[in-house]
Amino acid sequence: MTSKCAFAGMQLRDAIALALRLGCGVEHKRKTGEYTIYVPGQTRGPLLINGRRRDAPRCLVSTLRKLEAHVDRRVELARLLESKQAGEDER
Repeated sequence: MTSKCAFAGMQLRDAIALALRLGCGVEHKRKTGEYTIYVPGQTRGPLLINGRRRDAPRCLVSTLRKLEAHVDRRVELARLLESKQAGEDER
């Protein structure tokens, strides 16, 4: 079981870099300092983040961690299927 502050301590710039690496769309509104983050597959709509704070909000980090775990599972499954097909080709 994880604690309430399992994702505390991530900087906003690190969270935005992770979002970009995971394929999220990030839009920065310069006048308000707000970031809009579009998460693929999310049905709630985009996440609105206050860009003037240096720490990343918990909702953003937890969403990114879930997306990262999902991507990792898909990569593992693709590797497993690839190795299975290579084993069948050798027969």
